[in-house]
Amino acid sequence: MAHRGITVTNADELAGLLREGISFVDCTFDGGSFVGLSSDVLELTDCSLQDADFSQLVCGELRILRCDLQRAEFYRADIKESHFSDSNCGSARFRNAKMNLSRLIDCDFSLSSFDGASLFGGDLTGSRFRAVSFGTTNMDGATVDRVSFVMASVAHKSFRKQRLTGVDFSEADLSGCDFTDAVFEDCRIENAVVSPETSFAGGDLRGARLSNLRLDVARAAGAVISQSQAGGFLQDAYGVLVGEG
Repeated sequence: MAHRGITVTNADELAGLLREGISFVDCTFDGGSFVGLSSDVLELTDCSLQDADFSQLVCGELRILRCDLQRAEFYRADIKESHFSDSNCGSARFRNAKMNLSRLIDCDFSLSSFDGASLFGGDLTGSRFRAVSFGTTNMDGATVDRVSFVMASVAHKSFRKQRLTGVDFSEADLSGCDFTDAVFEDCRIENAVVSPETSFAGGDLRGARLSNLRLDVARAAGAVISQSQAGGFLQDAYGVLVGEG
């Protein structure tokens, strides 16, 4: 049985409802405190969870579809293999959350916090992480197709040997990132910050829009760029115009 159109405010109330059914449709959890809740399965569809506190949530199967999770709190939540889809998670907090192998598909996580969280092996396809810092986040093995990292910090993360499709790194902090042997398809790397530890060595950058990318600062031995990209690089870095003939 699915619960429909109800308002839930605290963990005890939610736990009681879960004994009757694990699915909630068009329900409101705004501002509620659900700290320490434990459930084998929890399904939320078209629900509002603005400012709700799910700190230390333990859930074996968490499925969230078309929900509003703005400013929701998931501090130290154990939600491995969870599924977030088509949801607004702006400014939500997932600090120290265990989200290994989770699917975060076509969601907006702009301004969210993933400090100390694990997204190991996760699928982030189609999601936005605008201005998110991943400095202490475990992203090893994550799939990032069609992901927006605009103004995000992915410093020191490894994309080594990955085929990156539709990824936007514009204005991102790529200091120390490893793109060794990576292949870029329909990507953007414009006005991004790089460091001498950033590596594009052996990478194929022909499928990326490059603007103000300082390949002369990063490691780029063996990287492949197109003739037009080379002209843009020379103009950005040295003011040199490449003419014809």
